[in-house]
Amino acid sequence: MRHKPSAFYHGDAAALLPVICEVSHALGHGVLFLDGALMQFSLDELAGAACRITRDAMLCGRVLVLSDGPMIWALSKRLGVPHFMMTTAPEDMDHAVALAPPNDAVGAWETRVPDGLHNRDAQIAAVCGSYQLTPAQVERSVRGGGYGLAPDLWHAAQAHVSNTMGPLAERVEARARWDDLILPVAQKQALSQMTTFLTHRGQVIDDWGFGASSTRGLGMAAVFFGPSGTGKTTAAEAIVREMAPDGGGPVPLYRVNVAGLVSKYIGEKAKNFACVFEAVRRSGAALLFDGVEGLFGKRTTQVKDSNDKHSNAELGFLLQCLEAYPGIACLTLQARDFAGCCLAGCIASQTLLSGLHEVL
Repeated sequence: MRHKPSAFYHGDAAALLPVICEVSHALGHGVLFLDGALMQFSLDELAGAACRITRDAMLCGRVLVLSDGPMIWALSKRLGVPHFMMTTAPEDMDHAVALAPPNDAVGAWETRVPDGLHNRDAQIAAVCGSYQLTPAQVERSVRGGGYGLAPDLWHAAQAHVSNTMGPLAERVEARARWDDLILPVAQKQALSQMTTFLTHRGQVIDDWGFGASSTRGLGMAAVFFGPSGTGKTTAAEAIVREMAPDGGGPVPLYRVNVAGLVSKYIGEKAKNFACVFEAVRRSGAALLFDGVEGLFGKRTTQVKDSNDKHSNAELGFLLQCLEAYPGIACLTLQARDFAGCCLAGCIASQTLLSGLHEVL
């Protein structure tokens, strides 16, 4: 018999785990904790893994607690015992406990960072502008910062969140420079407009107050289309390389494993997509989707079966994730007509604060 999660916890798992342990011990139960980030099963291995985990939990008489990870929802559906989940990808649940986000990110850093840190205020401002960390995560980042001659808050925060992507994406170094791009004037101007938008969006969104009216459309999604070898990936790397903030390090760039997002199970693709975006939302990273033809299918008004219905729903969810993501998302594909049909909704909704740019 398969069980839904008995309770679902949304927020900082590390801050919540001690609370779950304390409550469980008060009720006379131990805790069996599974780190979802370390679980790297293939779909064929999931059934066997779920059976072994169910067996161990029942034999030990412990409360089973699962933390977030790329395969955690697929594993949860196959477990044979009630369990608790701590994740960032909401789904239908029996009970939900939401953890409030920090109200004062700057204050969380200021109370934990020594006053004598070199360029302290600039470092705090840079890291707060790029990373969304809870006070518990800030505490661990500061503690692991290695305060030597030149401690670096940026890299301390980046190291804390760099392992949350799992096998769905890999960190790549943006080596391409602006001068490496050999493009016609129109395309070069389009890329220049993107970097200008990204450079000044903090002033528009924060200082001018446009970000207070909506949480959507605060980032940028760019679609690069053209045959292989035309410089689509190079253009994405060049834009990201230009985005190093004052007082901070380079913006991390992750190449998404598009094949890894696709699953034969209905709904798994959307959950994987949500997992990627939630991880990079906390890390302030840029995303590169290389070859998105397999992700973005055509919307159809003639729903003939359940596959068409779920395909439309998944496409709508993916586009919503792009619209809500406050960072940079670059997508590459080879056919312009494909971009025109499947991303029409995003292209039509360009605003002052966001836009879906088609170049190359």
